[in-house]
Amino acid sequence: MGATNLNTAVLAAMVLGTVGFLLVVFPTPISLCTQTGFCSFRLTMSAYPADNGSVSPATGYYKTFSSVTIKATPQSGYTFLRWTGTGTGSYTGNSQTATVIMRSDIQETAVFGPQAKPVAQPSISITPSSGPAGTVIQVTGTGFQPGPVTIKLPDPQPVWTATASQTGTFSTTITLAGGYSGPISLTVTAYQNNGAVVATATFSDTSGGRAITISPASGPVSTTVTLTGTNFAPGAVTVDFGNTLVTTATAALVGTFTTSFPVPQIGTSEYTGTVEVTATDSYGASGSAAFTITSSSGCSGVVCGTSCCPSGDTCSGNTCVVGCSGTICRGACCPAGSVCTSSGTCAT
Repeated sequence: MGATNLNTAVLAAMVLGTVGFLLVVFPTPISLCTQTGFCSFRLTMSAYPADNGSVSPATGYYKTFSSVTIKATPQSGYTFLRWTGTGTGSYTGNSQTATVIMRSDIQETAVFGPQAKPVAQPSISITPSSGPAGTVIQVTGTGFQPGPVTIKLPDPQPVWTATASQTGTFSTTITLAGGYSGPISLTVTAYQNNGAVVATATFSDTSGGRAITISPASGPVSTTVTLTGTNFAPGAVTVDFGNTLVTTATAALVGTFTTSFPVPQIGTSEYTGTVEVTATDSYGASGSAAFTITSSSGCSGVVCGTSCCPSGDTCSGNTCVVGCSGTICRGACCPAGSVCTSSGTCAT
C-alpha cells in the first residue's frame, strides 16, 4: 500500500463456484492503514502575510495519530495574532505554540499583524524648576490629545491655557505669581478632558513671605512716605498706619506694589515713637515695617487728621478751617470772645 494516505481500502476476494467473484469496499475511516499504523497524513504549514513571520515545522508528512508541535515566530515590527487550522486534529486559536494530532490531512496558517505602537502617556516638563515670584516658566507637554490644555498652580496663581498640536505636543510660558509663603514646593498641573488631571510637575518657589519697605523710615507727622511690597497675592492690598487705614494699593501678578501716603497724626495729643505699618492682601497675609514719628508738630500750623493746616487755621473734625481766631463751632468760626453753645451756635 505504500506510505501515502489511503483514501479507500479495497479488498478483492475471488470466490470460486456458482457465485462468481465478490468485491468488498471499505471507505475511510475504516482504513487498513489506520489499523496497521503504516499510514501518514500531510501537514501543510504557511504564514500570512508570508513576509510578516515564519512557521515551524516545515510542510511534510507525519504518522497517523502522531502529535506535532507547531510554532509561529513574528518578524520585527509584527506580532502573532492567531492560528487558523482545517482538518481533523487541527488547531485554531491564539497560542503561539500549539499541538496538532494527525488524524487527517491538516492545514495550519499563522496570521501576523503590525505590532501596536505603545500609547504615549501625557507628561510635562518645566524650565527652570525653581525661582522666586516673577519667574517665567517654560512648560512643555508631550503625549496629549490634540486640543486645549489647561495649566494651573495653586491659588493665587491664575489659570493658563495652551493648545496641543496634532502630534500631542505644546509649549507655553507662565509667570509665577506672588503670594506664596515660600520657600515652597508647588505642583504644576495640566488638565484635559473636562478637567481631568493629565500630568504634573514640581516647581520650587524660592520667594520669602510678604515683605514691605518704607522710605523714609522716620520723620514728623505729614511726612510723605513710599511703601514698596513684594510677594503679595495679586490684587487689592490695604495699608494701615498703626490702627489707621491710610491707603489701598494693587499688587501686580508677580506680587509687587508701590504706594505713597502722608504720615497721619496718632491720637489727638503730641506723639512721638515707633508705629507699625502693615500691608495686607486679599488672602489675609501681611507684611510689616516700622516708622518712627519724630514730631507730631511737623508743620508750622495745626495737624488736622492727616493734614497740616496753615498757620492761623484751626481744625474741626479733621478739616482745616481758614483764618479763625476765635472758636470753631460745628465747622463754623465764632468771633474772638464768643463761645459755642450746646445747640451748636456761637454766643457772646
